[in-house]
Amino acid sequence: MNLLDAVNSDDFECVKSVLYGDTCFSQEELSKALTQSVGCQDLRIVSLLIQRGADINLVLEDVTPPLLTAVIYDRPDVIALLIENGAEINLQDSVGNTALQLALEDEILEAEETSDIPKVNLSRLLIESGADPTIVDGTGNTAIDDARKAGYKEAVELLLDSLTDQENTQR
Repeated sequence: MNLLDAVNSDDFECVKSVLYGDTCFSQEELSKALTQSVGCQDLRIVSLLIQRGADINLVLEDVTPPLLTAVIYDRPDVIALLIENGAEINLQDSVGNTALQLALEDEILEAEETSDIPKVNLSRLLIESGADPTIVDGTGNTAIDDARKAGYKEAVELLLDSLTDQENTQR
């Protein structure tokens, strides 16, 4: 069984067996497996891949980085684990998206689908972990721009407050 198949099985012992087998894995293979593991229910798989040397911050053209994938999967537990293990909170994918921008996009879409007020749960977690709402993506927009364009008042307030908090901390 190859590493990605083992990860997709969501079986910790299977992943462990493959990782500790005779095969040496490239950084790219480990990092792809780490990204894939974000969807696993067993958080130990994510931890094991990190322990075995998967680069949390590797950006590949064809693979979304693990932190951004955790946002897409709405996995605050994985987001916290990745940040604890050195995930760069402001890492951009190959087209310039940040985790914060993806979180806002998902929160806005969810609110539109449910005709509800957008929740800022993931955005708040990322901001509290140091996400910068002023980073410009590949289309020339920031998270603040995206929130304003969507009329997402709660997010705009959260993002602007975070800038004020950062300024006060630097004084």
